[in-house]
Amino acid sequence: LLSEGEWEILEALLPILKALHKTTVQMSTSRFPMLHAVIPAMDSLNKKLERAFNDNSRPAVIRKALQRGLIVLDKYYSLTDDSVMWKTAMLLHPSYRRHWFVQVKWEDAWTDQAIREARKIWVRHYKPLIKQPPTPSVADTD
Repeated sequence: LLSEGEWEILEALLPILKALHKTTVQMSTSRFPMLHAVIPAMDSLNKKLERAFNDNSRPAVIRKALQRGLIVLDKYYSLTDDSVMWKTAMLLHPSYRRHWFVQVKWEDAWTDQAIREARKIWVRHYKPLIKQPPTPSVADTD
């Protein structure tokens, strides 16, 4: 059996586990996981973990675990800095576009760089696939 203190730790841990479970289910059960969903999910999880970590009423052991969780989350979040594709996905998604970068308080220089990188991808990989309609000749207009 668990002691009263152990039950208290488990009760304090439950909301954190629920947040982690919700994010895991959200990311892993989608039939088609989408890049545009990853960063907002990580942001949401980060906010929840930070709020819980800053709650001094939580047991020290949980706050220490939260600190480790935030370090791991930051490690993976920092790996996205090198990814052009998620930024492009955010810029192309109708619900996000440039507004999302402004909303999460990205520096203008970072946003401008993301837009330049997205344009390069479009020009290099997608623009050549667009078939231009034939230009009508003089004979076609008669």
